[in-house]
Amino acid sequence: VRYRTTLELLLRFTVPRLPLMGRVPLQALIAALLAWYRAAELSCDRAAAIALRDPLPTCRALMKLAGGGTEGLSLDAFIQQADEYVEWDDLFDRHQRLGRELGSTHPFPVRRVYELTRWVKSGEYDRIMAGDYVRRGEEPPPSAEFRQAVDHYTERFREFLERTAGGLDKMSKQFTRWLESFTSRPDGDDEG
Repeated sequence: VRYRTTLELLLRFTVPRLPLMGRVPLQALIAALLAWYRAAELSCDRAAAIALRDPLPTCRALMKLAGGGTEGLSLDAFIQQADEYVEWDDLFDRHQRLGRELGSTHPFPVRRVYELTRWVKSGEYDRIMAGDYVRRGEEPPPSAEFRQAVDHYTERFREFLERTAGGLDKMSKQFTRWLESFTSRPDGDDEG
């Protein structure tokens, strides 16, 4: 709750009153608070899946949130679309999505479905449903939780860098092929 209050105060009262150069240092803090804000939505999705004892109704609700009450929506197709949304290789599109996601307070429903199904596939859902979870009074020390958070975000950042670096490499190769095809044409031949 404190992070949300801090975010609201920064966005409503502090940032608008600062000159442009004064806003720059706050952007990293605001980005981190927005990420935390979005992560809370993912926690809610997991809690809903546990409370309902089935993750599919949560996915279905998110699908309807994204597509409205349109008849003929397919949950299987939406889950597949969620996987494709995250795995899509187009670097420009990935950059555009990242920019939209970083500035939003809520993750897109398709992203939420991806994260929920990823969590279920990891085995965490089944483990919790089997009764294997931390109980009150058995919580790990804050240092262990901090270490887990660092490991989690390190892994996510590593995945992001791999996708980005792979995308940059792919873009570089495409650009090189384009240059080669352009330079191998006879003078004056200006196709496409």
